[in-house]
Amino acid sequence: LSASIFQGDASKVNIVRINDPEQSYAALANGTVDVLSGASISFQKDVGSKPSESGFFFTQPFFYGPQNGDNNFGDAFALATKQDDPQWCGFLYCLVTSTFYAEEQNITQ
Repeated sequence: LSASIFQGDASKVNIVRINDPEQSYAALANGTVDVLSGASISFQKDVGSKPSESGFFFTQPFFYGPQNGDNNFGDAFALATKQDDPQWCGFLYCLVTSTFYAEEQNITQ
């Protein structure tokens, strides 16, 4: 992601590790971070829990966790960002989708 935006200039990137999922969504909501990597997809986060919240945008899942409990579904993990910028959301979606396409076509470089 950062290589495509900043043409490989690592000095313009600040990677922040936040272990608590609720704190990570709060950091995304208040603009501390622009993208969450490995965000657990949930309907509540997608639409927002309050009418005043715009919710978050999730890309296609890039990882599925192990099955949990009786529902036979594991958590799905994706990139997440705020929904307020459709162009940014589209860019992130294309970024993840292009990696799937490259793998299917055996593109390695």
